[in-house]
Amino acid sequence: REELARLGIQPPAGAEMLVSGEIEGGVIRSLSTPVYALPGTRLLVPAAQVDQVEAALMRQGVMPLTQASYQILRVENCLPGAESELTSEYTPLEVGLEAAVSTTKGCYTGQEVIARQLNFDKVTQHLALLHLQAPGQAVERLWVDGKPVGLLTSSAVSPRFGPLALAIIK
Repeated sequence: REELARLGIQPPAGAEMLVSGEIEGGVIRSLSTPVYALPGTRLLVPAAQVDQVEAALMRQGVMPLTQASYQILRVENCLPGAESELTSEYTPLEVGLEAAVSTTKGCYTGQEVIARQLNFDKVTQHLALLHLQAPGQAVERLWVDGKPVGLLTSSAVSPRFGPLALAIIK
């Protein structure tokens, strides 16, 4: 956020706010992340200007986030990810995205399932962060007393916390 301010772009003041600015002659949009996501700002940049905006940010000391680092941060913060927890297998309520679900909007795909889960207290599984003794593998079944209780969906080895995993637990 400080780096954006040094480049003349006022960072968004609150969650899910959008501001416009200019870096190196290119118009960009700065979007703060939703309350349920990692803290930070997303920059929406025209494709033709990505390299120059990236270079300007690097000159301000911004370090690029690698896919591996993102995965570690995502798992540490118990955030669902595409193709692991954000699939047709689970509802937003089951993967911890209650804040992203409106109970007052009109019809939308999946509304009946969400309404049943909310109205009849039928959310029977939840996303959980697990601290492991050794690295786990996605799609690994979790067992307690010989009975399946969940599925490991994502894993990472955190430099701060060691082996971690996200799992959908019944």
